[in-house]
Amino acid sequence: MTDTTFSPFAPTIHLHPKLPQIAVTSLSLPILARDAIVTRLKAMPFFAPFTFTTHRMHQIMPASLPFCGVYFIQEIGSPSPEPQTGPTEFRTTVRYGLSAIIENNDGAAAEYTLDRAYQNIVNIYADSTLRNNQLFKIMSFNSQSRQHIFGNLGQNNETPIAELRFEFVADFGWLNYPMPVIDVLETIHVTTDYPYNSPGTPDIISQYDIPQE
Repeated sequence: MTDTTFSPFAPTIHLHPKLPQIAVTSLSLPILARDAIVTRLKAMPFFAPFTFTTHRMHQIMPASLPFCGVYFIQEIGSPSPEPQTGPTEFRTTVRYGLSAIIENNDGAAAEYTLDRAYQNIVNIYADSTLRNNQLFKIMSFNSQSRQHIFGNLGQNNETPIAELRFEFVADFGWLNYPMPVIDVLETIHVTTDYPYNSPGTPDIISQYDIPQE
């Protein structure tokens, strides 16, 4: 940094060591929440035989069945009602998608299995550790949708499958991004000129140092 001189004082422009720091996590809160959801599903006995992934580029092969994918789809930040009065903040909701795929040797039985998969997945709604987590807090779950899809898998479509496609929206509340402070008020200079603009009357200059908490 360089010094910039303003008569009659020469303060040094610098970043104060007590400036507020933006909290940075290893991953964003929606991704941390997705991984936490995967951890909870894996702990459920129903999903013990499933192969899991979190990215949609994973190639699903018959050997991967039964299969479960848990995906981050979209993050939406709604604006603050008073965006110019403080730090940047957004009311943040996140869409997640799940795909549970099983081999379908009996259509009726497969649909019942997909329904059991669905009932296990929605148990996360009642998991208080997702709402009171040290890293993220899901305020609520706002909407959901599901489909049962029947098709085939494999190079020659030789493996009949049944798939549960499930989406839900989680509300993370207000996520804010603190504004950086580039100049901390540390000193106040007061110049007294009385009577105003009187020749021969010296100015009285006072300096007040502001304690930094």
